[in-house]
Amino acid sequence: MTTSGDGVPQMQAGGLSPVAVADIEGALKQRRQSMLAKEAHPHAHSCVMTLIIAVEDIEDKQSVFRIVESLAGKYPIRMIAVRATPRQSGEEVFAWVNAACEGEPAAPICSEEIAMQSGIDGVEHIVSAVRGILVPDLPVFLWWRGGTPHGDQLWHGLRSLCDRTIVDSIRFGDGAAALDTLRRLVGIGGTRMSVRDLNWQRTAPWRAAIATCFDDPEVLGLLPKLDRCSIVYAAGDERDLPSARAMLMMGWLVSRLPRLRGHARTAPGRAWADVEHGRVVSITLTSSESKAAVLLVRRASPVGIEGEARATDGSQMRRWRYPASTLGEAELLDVCLETLGPDPVFEAALEA
Repeated sequence: MTTSGDGVPQMQAGGLSPVAVADIEGALKQRRQSMLAKEAHPHAHSCVMTLIIAVEDIEDKQSVFRIVESLAGKYPIRMIAVRATPRQSGEEVFAWVNAACEGEPAAPICSEEIAMQSGIDGVEHIVSAVRGILVPDLPVFLWWRGGTPHGDQLWHGLRSLCDRTIVDSIRFGDGAAALDTLRRLVGIGGTRMSVRDLNWQRTAPWRAAIATCFDDPEVLGLLPKLDRCSIVYAAGDERDLPSARAMLMMGWLVSRLPRLRGHARTAPGRAWADVEHGRVVSITLTSSESKAAVLLVRRASPVGIEGEARATDGSQMRRWRYPASTLGEAELLDVCLETLGPDPVFEAALEA
């Protein structure tokens, strides 16, 4: 969306056409009928969820729509992108719509795209409009693609409509304050609204690698002896604050092994300055009574995690190499959409 000289927003994303808010449903129906007239194979109108996307930065609009288009090939969804900007005056809400189909012609997956924008004074009108176009009896997900939502009028209006909020703690400052924001969101959500964090999903390869190490019976025998933990993350700049990813990993390990509480630490790895800030680069579990250890280190080429287990005398027991792909925002979002309900492992890591 851009704004013309008279302050009226304009939508530039391909396929979206301007429409009055009151005419959104009628315009979408007309779009669907137009598509059906061109199709050799008729198909039913279906939908599995409503995905609301709160866009904070106008420069994100193109990437947001590309992500939605990639998901549209998997889910028939109704996507509603919303933005409240101080650059627009008044309470008027502007809207745009599109409908498109992906997949095989005989079995296409069709989704709907709706975009709405208003000034700050029009937040209540946006929330009311969103409430009126939710698909009945289906889950509603809110992807908050911005900074800390606390105190934001749009967030407070939308969260009561949603079954899940999806955030990215990197956008909250990527430190201890980010985890504090996540805890507050989980507390606000209670049993009504679950919370997912894209940054938590980025730790999945490390969690899987650690768990797989202990699938080996001999390495599992070392577990009662391991009572110390060190997590190194890429500093990449002058910040010394622990990254949210490193702290989430520490919380996960402490929640799984309570004896690590008070004996786990995170540290910046200055030698990893060429790696994106916040990435976990190594995890070491050690024993205070012996030389037993399990070590995991990030390898850049090919991307993966190398692991090593050492016996109580320090001798090498096992070596592993696990592939670890770098997931894009669309793939991380997809994971967050796949299940309903809270994620107790994530919430336990936050509490720890």
